[in-house]
Amino acid sequence: MKKLTIFTLAIMACNLSNAQESKGGKSNVKMVTETPQPINPSTLWDLGRVSAEGLSSDGKTLLYGVSNYNPESNTSERNLYTISLANGAGGQFTDQKGGEAVVQIEQNGDVIYLSKGHLWKKI
Repeated sequence: MKKLTIFTLAIMACNLSNAQESKGGKSNVKMVTETPQPINPSTLWDLGRVSAEGLSSDGKTLLYGVSNYNPESNTSERNLYTISLANGAGGQFTDQKGGEAVVQIEQNGDVIYLSKGHLWKKI
């Protein structure tokens, strides 16, 4: 139960800190206005969808995915990220075109993930 709570809190922190990817080299960060703006479907499509992928065997690193959708071209892009639960430092884990998903995190820290129908191992 403790790991689940930490996992959930870490996902929420990731969502606030580095969930937004840049599309085409442009930043997704928009200026916040002082007057509240209504959320519309277009605004929701601009947000990256965060998903939990796994926790390292030592419980110190969280792997998560961020999916971005493009309704005009009916495509999506999904990459994996890591974040340290000890200090919040994180970074991009994969950057291939298409979508990646974690299959297994091994005891030694190696990550097996699925990309374009193939299994890959990142050491």
